[in-house]
Amino acid sequence: MEANIDLVLIAEYFEESLILLADLLNLSLDDIRFVRLYERFRESTKRDNLSTTSLQKLQEILKADFRIYDHFRQLLERKISAYGIERMEQEKISLQEANRKIREICIAGEIEVKKSSW
Repeated sequence: MEANIDLVLIAEYFEESLILLADLLNLSLDDIRFVRLYERFRESTKRDNLSTTSLQKLQEILKADFRIYDHFRQLLERKISAYGIERMEQEKISLQEANRKIREICIAGEIEVKKSSW
């Protein structure tokens, strides 16, 4: 399945995924830094409180989706391991610091974000 796919980014491993993408594309951390929008809203609407029964039903209904997700999650975990756990942790700290700095700049209004044409 992954013969034509070099990397699949997974939300639960978002920072790790971005770091691997940056490594793959020879990008700097400044190229992949980000500001999370609606962070407080997301925290209040987490859906990780499904009952065991509900989760089992979902897994049955979405069996193919779960198999694909599990396959690429395991592949991503192997890529993280090959990258180096300690190296990844250091890069995550650096990315989080870059994100903190850009968030402060954005909140302070020091940069103008142009409206997307989308």
